Amino acid sequence: MEKEESKTNLYRDYLKDLSTLLRDTAENAMKEWEKEQSGFNSGQLMAYHQVLSLMVEQAEAFQIRLKDVGLETIDPDKYLAVKQ
Repeated sequence: MEKEESKTNLYRDYLKDLSTLLRDTAENAMKEWEKEQSGFNSGQLMAYHQVLSLMVEQAEAFQIRLKDVGLETIDPDKYLAVKQ
C-alpha cells in the first residue's frame, strides 16, 4: 500500500511542477509578446492558452482539485487577453 501511495505522490508532484513550469513559461511568453507583438509570439500565447485550458478542464473532469496539482492560480484566459 505504501508503494502505491508513493507513486500517487510522485504523479501529483510531477503535475504540480509541470503546472508551475508551464505557467512560468507562459508568463515569459507574455512578456515577449509585450515587447514584440509578432505572429509567432501571438501563436505561442494561444498554444499556452490551449494547453493550460486543457489541463484545467481535465483536472475538473477527473474531479481533481486544482490546488492538488498546482493549477489553482492559473487563468488560461489571461493569455487570450492580448490584442493586436
